[in-house]
Amino acid sequence: MSTTHTQGPWKVNRDQIRYSEEGMYLSGLVIENPSEDLAVASIVEWQSPLEAEANAALIAEAGTVAHETGKTPRQLAEENRELLKALKSVTDELEARLALVEGTQEEYSALTRAFHAIAKAEGKEPA
Repeated sequence: MSTTHTQGPWKVNRDQIRYSEEGMYLSGLVIENPSEDLAVASIVEWQSPLEAEANAALIAEAGTVAHETGKTPRQLAEENRELLKALKSVTDELEARLALVEGTQEEYSALTRAFHAIAKAEGKEPA
């Protein structure tokens, strides 16, 4: 990762939540690195409390994952696409081979696990 960012993990500090007189959310959720007592970002737009909390949680999760992996969410998404494409290629080859010759139980099991992983990565229910 070429850009230097605040190291994680990042957490949402809910102690900063405030509401306006109308009950609408007013800047309050702070994403911070508790170990450094450092604010990383805050949600400052007028939003519903649920939307503001969801946005803050997403930002904190992205920062924590970047800290844990050393990669941005974009880099992880690109790698996921590459890995999925490679896994599909391998399953196609194994499936074609198993159509010609009797495979082992381990090969059929591996193929089933690969199909389940592909379905999960594509947001589908495994067949």
